[in-house]
Amino acid sequence: DLAEGIWNIGVSVTDTSDKTTSTGVQITVSGPNRSPSCAWSSPEDGLVWTHDAPITLTGLVDDPDWPGEANRLNVQWVSDVDDLIGESTPAGDGAVTMTASALSVSPHTLTLIAEDEVGSTCAVDRSITITTRPEVDLVRPRGEVLYYMDHAVELEGVVTDAEDAADALAVTWDSDVDGVLAVSPDLEPSGLSTGSVMLTEGPHTLTLTGTDADGVSGSDTTSITVRGPNQPPTCSITSPDSGTGGGEGLTSTFQGLVDDADIGPEALTVSWSSDVDGPIGDSAPDSAGLVTISSSTLSVATHTLSMTVADEVGAVCVDDIVFVVG
Repeated sequence: DLAEGIWNIGVSVTDTSDKTTSTGVQITVSGPNRSPSCAWSSPEDGLVWTHDAPITLTGLVDDPDWPGEANRLNVQWVSDVDDLIGESTPAGDGAVTMTASALSVSPHTLTLIAEDEVGSTCAVDRSITITTRPEVDLVRPRGEVLYYMDHAVELEGVVTDAEDAADALAVTWDSDVDGVLAVSPDLEPSGLSTGSVMLTEGPHTLTLTGTDADGVSGSDTTSITVRGPNQPPTCSITSPDSGTGGGEGLTSTFQGLVDDADIGPEALTVSWSSDVDGPIGDSAPDSAGLVTISSSTLSVATHTLSMTVADEVGAVCVDDIVFVVG
């Protein structure tokens, strides 16, 4: 072994005819090898990260024996769960980075290891947790019905999480127009979230967000349009005229005309009744709003016969005639 210092080392070669050649080199022998140093830059210790997103790992390494030449070092990134994640070559200033994808869903101790040319190393740890996002399904509203500013919109969604039970999750509903909606943040044990809210007139994007115990969120959205106030249906009994009648046991036919400015006539519910005999039956409007019902069982009496028409939110129209049997 050579002592620390500057050394001139030469070699000469002589052949069998005594011809000689020589060469030399000057080397500097430094003191004992010094281990490299290493430090994490990111992520921060204790970070919670989602499995569906790559994570960038950064650090800073140095070799005191080679100032400004950290790129001589070999850097490895290791997980106590997934073993070797990858290797990197540092920049000359010691900055080192790599992007890790698909780390296992688990708490991890990540280790940054730098090794110099003679095998001396440094290692530094960082703890992170890889988790999954809550699964969020906004069930309704989905535009399956009409929505009115004077009627509550029914909300329903399901939020589940691979790691956390429903009682560890929290939900919020919000509208891009009306802001956070007044719905309980708690879930049923099945993960169900329900509520009913009044929304202002116009288009809305509604978002259901579920957040787990680690603060990781998932969301689902829907777009609906809220109409102005609901318009009640219109109705009239067109035949027979009020005050007319029919014979006992004979078939009497009643006709009416119905409509609704919001949903049209065919979606209306039409029922007929007598103040004497009670319910008579129901009718299904055609596309023109015409409704018909016949009965041969009306009692001998003077009846107030009513046609009641209801729309999908319960707004009604009633028209009456007097009909005499017997």
